[in-house]
Formats: sequence, structure tokens, C-alpha cells
Amino acid sequence: MRFKHKELIVIPFVLFALNVCATNVFIDDPLIETVEELRVRGVPLVKYPNVKPYLLKDFLEQQGINKWLISRLVPKTILKLDSKCDSIKVTRLSISADYENGWVNIILEPIAKFGDDNIWPTRKFKGIVSTDYERASIRFSPQNFSLILGRERFAFGPSPRYNLLLSGYSPPIDGLFWSYEAPKFKLSFLFSRLEDIWTDTLEFEGDSVRQLEPMNSRRFLSIRRIDFLPKDWINIGLTEAVIYGGPERFPDFYYLNPLTLNYPYQFTRGGFDDNILWDVDGRIDFKNFGIYGEFIIDDFQYGSTRQKDPNQTGFLIGLELADPLKFAHTFLWLEYTRITRWVYTYFIPSERYEYLGYPIGHPLGPDFDNIFMKFTYHFKPQIDFYGTFSYTRHGAGKVETLWPIPEHPRESPPPYFPDNNFLSEPVHTYLDVNFGFNIFKTFYKQAMSLQFFPKVGFCKSSEGKYLPVFKFTIKLCSSTDGL
Repeated sequence: MRFKHKELIVIPFVLFALNVCATNVFIDDPLIETVEELRVRGVPLVKYPNVKPYLLKDFLEQQGINKWLISRLVPKTILKLDSKCDSIKVTRLSISADYENGWVNIILEPIAKFGDDNIWPTRKFKGIVSTDYERASIRFSPQNFSLILGRERFAFGPSPRYNLLLSGYSPPIDGLFWSYEAPKFKLSFLFSRLEDIWTDTLEFEGDSVRQLEPMNSRRFLSIRRIDFLPKDWINIGLTEAVIYGGPERFPDFYYLNPLTLNYPYQFTRGGFDDNILWDVDGRIDFKNFGIYGEFIIDDFQYGSTRQKDPNQTGFLIGLELADPLKFAHTFLWLEYTRITRWVYTYFIPSERYEYLGYPIGHPLGPDFDNIFMKFTYHFKPQIDFYGTFSYTRHGAGKVETLWPIPEHPRESPPPYFPDNNFLSEPVHTYLDVNFGFNIFKTFYKQAMSLQFFPKVGFCKSSEGKYLPVFKFTIKLCSSTDGL
């Protein structure tokens, strides 16, 4: 069979859900917040919460509000529908096949998008629908080891929303992921062959690139991470990522080593300009109270430079409270994020921290700050009410922004970075306020469940216009409990 274009064709298939005894919770699933709340309430379902997705097993019997929350996690999603209506109308439909047998788990989830927005996938088939695979992977999980081959959304970091080094909100990554879990530490490693980038031979002159001859740059991503668990209520993570590439580059065996640091390799050998990022994160959980934070270092100056290179850093901090002020069955979540102007950018286009034109780190890219708040009231076991508030200031910086200096200056004195390292002009502000409710309904002898997440609100655009917003997510789930 031959197609004129390279769009993926989604072929209908029969769904098999056999031997189901565990639940996958993905970073883009609304129930990721349920796992988070249970942890704050003293019911940790995962030992190392800062590596996602989760594979949940062996749910223990709970009482009260915790029993309500756990009951929502048992079913497996088989059909998911997302719709959004503001200035743009978009609908996304996905069908999930989730098969488990022993320590083997196979997931296939094709997606179809109707409407126009700038979120992946964007290329349309016959001008009607954009299609691709949200995830397609095989997971092997014997005892304390886990190996995932294929396509998935991976996230490293403490936030159930957006993390800084690996958020999971770029297009899903094709690659290899493995982790090993011990009583006091966990090793994780991710490798991916990213897309090729066609550029011109690089010759830097100030903020421009001379066009000499085209070249095809191969691109690779390696991320290694270690989590420490000194106490059950303390989690500390250290992560190092590198993007490297070029017309003659192949996977570097040093970067495939999960135990070594990348920076000494580049520094001692010289001749490399691979893009290395470091990240440290952690969380502390007390009874009904949790606090977490993350700090990313794209470039840090440990000495003065002639070019006035700025520190390229970012951080986030979050606070979670269960039943604040003794208001039963409620959950309060606060988060603040700040990323400076040049984080994720790089003077070699093929080594910018992006994939298919989307940031691999925070989805808003660099040069912004954001404050986020969400308050949830669990009215009944099957019904929640909530409200969210988000305010963002975003400068002109983007991942694609060219550095204002050459990497190896030829002038004396050389050009230098501007003094403004945060919220470069023009600065746009965005306000987003929403109210919604969640419904969890079981039927067919509790073997099936319907999960409904609608919300309404308004947002303030960069032009100062207030726009109404309506969004909803519907999930059809299956469970073997009632079979």
C-alpha cells in the first residue's frame, strides 16, 4: 500500500484488556493529581514520585476520603475525548489498548485531532484530521527493574503539572527508558533519537548565521537521573541531560553510560559543544502538607566572561495542603515557576533543547514566570468541584532565539549579552481562571466507569481581550473488579 503523504493512518482495532492487575497513570492524565493528593494525605502509591509515568499496583484498603480517591485509579482508560472552545475549537480523540500479562505491559494509543491549534500533531490528512500515536510501547517490569521500549511521555520532577528539565509536554518521545529501584535510591535513564534538523553550515557573525551550504544534523538526547530516599517522606533527585548532534554524529557510548557525568567528558576532551543541562529537585511530605521544588541550570558562570554571559537558570516551588484550616475533603495547590531568558536556547540550532519545534522542558519555554493555584472540594465519592487561577508574564525569549554573540568572538572588545536576563521586551501577560467539576460513575456491575472533567472560565489574551473558555475531558474506563 502506498500513500502520497507521510501522515499516519489510524486503523480501527479490537481492544483487548486481559489479565489486568495494574494501572498506568500518565503525566497528561487528570488523575496524576489524585496520586499526588493521596501522597500528601499519607497514602504514597509510588516510592519515587518524581519519575513518571507511574505503574500502580497492590492498592491497599483505605477509609474515608482516601477510599474515594483510590477507587478512581483502579480502572484503565480505553477511550478518551478532549475538547476545547475559546478563540479556537479543537477536539482530540484517543483509543487506548492496554494489555498486561505478568511483568509485560503493552500499550497502544492512537490519537486523532480535529481543529486548528499549535499543539502537536498539526499536519492534517486530507485537510480534515491530524493523526499520530500518543503512546505505543512495551514495558518489562520484573521486580525492581523497568524497561520501556517505544513511544511515551516521560517526566522527571516533583510537579504534577509542568517540570523544568523533562515535562512530558513536548510531542511524545520515541526511545528507550529504563530504571532500577533500590530501597534508598533509584536510577533512571532515557535515550532518544530526535528528529533531524536541516540547517546551514554555521558561521557566527553577531546575531546572524551565514548561509554557506545546507547540512543534515542528526540529533540525540540522553538523560540520566538518580533519586535518593533518605527518609520515606523525603525525595531528592539529580538529573543531567545532553542534546548532541551533527551531520556525522552517532550515539556516543559515553553518553549512554548511566553512571557518569557529561560535563567532565566534554571539558577534558575539548572540541565538543554539546548542550548539557543539570537539574536538582526534591519534595518533603508531612501529614496533609507537602512542599516541593526544582532548580534547572542550563549554563552557570563560575567566573566573569568578556561577553557578559548570564546565568541560564530557572526554578519552581510548590505547596500542597490537604484539608486546609480543617475544611474537610478539600485540597489546595500553589505553584510558582520562573525561567530566565536564555534557558533551553543554544548557539547551535541542532542542539537547542526542543523536539519537533516544542520545548522538551517547560512547555512555555524560557523568559517567563507563572503563578498557579487550584482549590478542590471532594463533595461526594463520585463528584468534585474545583477552581483554578493562573497568571503568566512572558517575555520575547524563545527556544529558537539566536544568541546575540558568536560562541568564539573574533572582535575586541567582543559583543555581549544584554543586561536584561528576564522578561525581555515586549512582555505579554496572560490570565486564566476556570471553574469545573469532576464526575466518576461506574456501571455494568462496576466493570466499566465514566470519568467526566468539564470546566468553564475565561482567559485574558496578550491583546488584553477577555475570552470565554469551555473545556472538557471524557474517559471511558474498564476494570476487572466487576467481572
